[in-house]
Amino acid sequence: MAWQETITGRSRHARHWHDPVTGQRHAHVSISPLCYPSGTPEDPADTPLDLSAVRVTNAQLDGWLVTANAWHYALGQPGDKPTDGWVGFGGRKGAHWFRFRLVRFGYLRTTNRAWQDVGGAPTYNRANLTRTPRTKTIGPAGAQATATLALEAAWSGLWTTPGGGDVSIHWRAAGNDLKEEIVINQAAREWVAANAPPTTPANQTWFGAAFQVDLTDVPRVLRSGVLQTIDTSTDFDDPDGTVSWSIEDASQRLLAFLPAGKVYGPSSGTGPVTAPSIPLRRRLWRDPDGNYYLLLGALVSQLNSFPVGDLIFDPTFTVAETAEDAYSYGTDEVTIPGFANYLGYFDGGGGADNWDCGWIWRSTGIPQGATIDTATVVLTDAGDASLTVEGDWYGYDVDSPADFNDAHTHRVSDHETRTTASVADDFTGGGAGTHTSPSLVTVLQEIVDRAGFGGDVGMTWRNSTASAGPYYASHDYSSSAADAADLVVTYTASLQVGGGLGGAFFHRRQHRPRPFTPGIPR
Repeated sequence: MAWQETITGRSRHARHWHDPVTGQRHAHVSISPLCYPSGTPEDPADTPLDLSAVRVTNAQLDGWLVTANAWHYALGQPGDKPTDGWVGFGGRKGAHWFRFRLVRFGYLRTTNRAWQDVGGAPTYNRANLTRTPRTKTIGPAGAQATATLALEAAWSGLWTTPGGGDVSIHWRAAGNDLKEEIVINQAAREWVAANAPPTTPANQTWFGAAFQVDLTDVPRVLRSGVLQTIDTSTDFDDPDGTVSWSIEDASQRLLAFLPAGKVYGPSSGTGPVTAPSIPLRRRLWRDPDGNYYLLLGALVSQLNSFPVGDLIFDPTFTVAETAEDAYSYGTDEVTIPGFANYLGYFDGGGGADNWDCGWIWRSTGIPQGATIDTATVVLTDAGDASLTVEGDWYGYDVDSPADFNDAHTHRVSDHETRTTASVADDFTGGGAGTHTSPSLVTVLQEIVDRAGFGGDVGMTWRNSTASAGPYYASHDYSSSAADAADLVVTYTASLQVGGGLGGAFFHRRQHRPRPFTPGIPR
C-alpha cells in the first residue's frame, strides 16, 4: 500500500492516512493530544505536536521553551528575574504567562501564618537539570511518524541534607498539562524530623513548599468561579484542599487551572495499592515585600502517619481532560490516579476486588457506518504486573460516552451500556513493553453502526478472573501522556467524494460492501 497522510483528517486526538488506490484508511487515535491548531486556539487542530524543549538565549529567557503546542511552557531564568528555576505556563499559545518558582520549604502555623524555614534558599544548579522528550511512533507501516507528545524534566539537589537527603522537582508537560511534583526523599524526611522539627504544635502546623508567583501577566484569578482580589490584607485561602482555582484572560477564556492537589506517601505494599494521600492546603497572598506567594502544605500530624518512604507534593497546573481513562476497584471509579491503570482481580488488604479499565477516544474521525477492517487497542506497560489475568473487551454502546468520574460508585465496565460483541483477552507474559489487544473489529463495528455515532469511541476491559492475585498495570494519561492508550484502526468508508478524509479522489468501497439501508448514511 502507498499510504499518504490525510492532512484534513487531523484532529486533537487523531491522525489519519489513506491509500488512494484501494480507498482504505488508517486511523491512529490516542488518549493524549496528537495535534494542535496552527492558527488561533479556537481553530481546528491541524499541526502535529512537538513538545521538544528548544534552547533559547535572548532578552526574554535564558532557558528552554516549548511552543509547538496549543499551550506554551518555559523553564529557566526570565530576562526580568535575577534568579534561575522559574517555570512558565503560557496558557493558550503563550497569550498570558503564569510564572512561579519554588523558593522555600518548611513550616507554617495555621493560626498566625508564622513561617519556620527549613534549609534556606534553594540551589538551582543546571548540572542537576535533566530534560527527556517522550515520543511515540504512529501511523501505518511505510508511513510512520515519530510524535513528541510529552516532555519530562527534573531538577535535583535543590536542597540536600547529610546522609543523602534530597529535595527535587519533577515536571511533565503534555498537550494541556503541566504536572509538577516536589519530591522529598526518605533521607531528607528523617533529617528534618531529627534536626528541624516544628516549634509549634503538629496539629496546627503545615509542612510544605512555598512558591514565589508572578501574576503580572494574569488578567483574572478566580476561586470556585468567583473573581478574587489579592493584596496584602487578604488571603486567597483553601482551608481543606478542595477548592479549584482558575486563571482567565480578559475575555473570560481559561488560561490555567489549579485543581485540588495532594501530597502522596509511599505505597504500603505491592500491586494496585493506593498510596496514602492528603489534600494540599493552599494559600495565595501578596506579601508586604510586594511579591505574591503560594503555599502548598499538609498538617505535620497527618504526614507523620505516612509509611517510610518519599513524600510527593503534587500541585498540578492543568486544563486537560484527565477523565478519558480510568480504572475501578470493586465499585469505585478512579479517574486521575497519576500512577497507572490497573486491571485484574486483586486483594488490596480489604478483600479481593474486580479491577476493570476503561478508555474514551474523542473525535476519532471514523465515519458512521464505515466498514472496520482491523481494530486494536495498544497499552503501554507501567512495569507492575502479576500475571495471568483473564477478561474481555467490550465497547460502550452509546453515541458519546460520558467522562469518567471519581464520584461514580460502579465498576468502570458498567460506566455505560456495553456492546453485545465482546472479545476475550488474557494478559500474560512479563508485563514489559506494550500489550496489543486481539482484533476488536466486531466490537468497534457495533459502535460505528449506531445511527447516532459521531466519532467518540469508548472501550472497556472487564475482569473475569475468579481467584485473587493476578493484575496488570498500564500507563494512564496523567502518569505518562506519551504512553497513554491508543486505538489503531483501518477502515473503509462507504463512499467519499472530493476532500475530507478521502483526499481529492472519488471511489467506491473496495471491501465488504454494505447493503443500502434507508436512513443510514453510506
